[in-house]
Amino acid sequence: MRLPHFQYHAPKTIEALASFKERYGNQALIMGGGTELLPRMKLRLINPEHIISVLNIKELGKIKINKEKEIEIGA
Repeated sequence: MRLPHFQYHAPKTIEALASFKERYGNQALIMGGGTELLPRMKLRLINPEHIISVLNIKELGKIKINKEKEIEIGA
């Protein structure tokens, strides 16, 4: 089964991500890895016109343990 037609966007900053989401609104979905989103698209359960990937945004890719011994993931 093939994916429906969509435009793919890969912003490199959180500001650019926000700009894409503001521009396309409900026509766009944000994709992290795609393991849940792409199969749903193949089954035609959802049909977004735009996919915005967060994989190239460095601020969202960090994992660290802070001073309080809590794990921080992403921004």
